[in-house]
Amino acid sequence: GVDGAPQWALKPEAQYAAEQGVALCRNKQYFKYATLPELITHHPSAKASPSEVEIVEERERRAALLHFCEGLLQLTPADRWTPRQALHHPFITGDPFEGSFSPPPRGERLGDRAGDRAG
Repeated sequence: GVDGAPQWALKPEAQYAAEQGVALCRNKQYFKYATLPELITHHPSAKASPSEVEIVEERERRAALLHFCEGLLQLTPADRWTPRQALHHPFITGDPFEGSFSPPPRGERLGDRAGDRAG
């Protein structure tokens, strides 16, 4: 390496296993879903025989959870919600989720919005 510093490289699994004389071990697959939307949408319900109303409510909660997670997991820091912004999300407040949510501007404190003030 430069200035005598060691250089490191990650070896492919098969090469490492051959050099070390070990067998590759596959990770246990806990879920058959590969994406967050699939996992949230298709995860089994806790209730064995939910009513139609409960099914609709659960679907709405899951949609709110997915939207909430997506807002928190944005790769671009400027697009990612702050904790204060996330506190306003319907998944946290318990308000009905209408399919979309725009957080308050960054830096706005709780209670600063007209709708947050006690009347």
